[in-house]
Amino acid sequence: MRANPATRSLLLEALREAVAVARAEGAGWTMRSRKKQLETMDSLPAGMLSSMAQDLLRGRRLELPW
Repeated sequence: MRANPATRSLLLEALREAVAVARAEGAGWTMRSRKKQLETMDSLPAGMLSSMAQDLLRGRRLELPW
């Protein structure tokens, strides 16, 4: 997702939207926060899975209903 230009663009747009929602709700998130978040995402191993993805693969109960 991070290496493909099309999906990276989608990731950046999702972060922009997250900043906009946070600001609309009064949170102190800024574009600088977005840059830091992207740097954190870029530092993660390519094969890393979220905890929910791991639970799904292991047949465990998920935090969210389908």
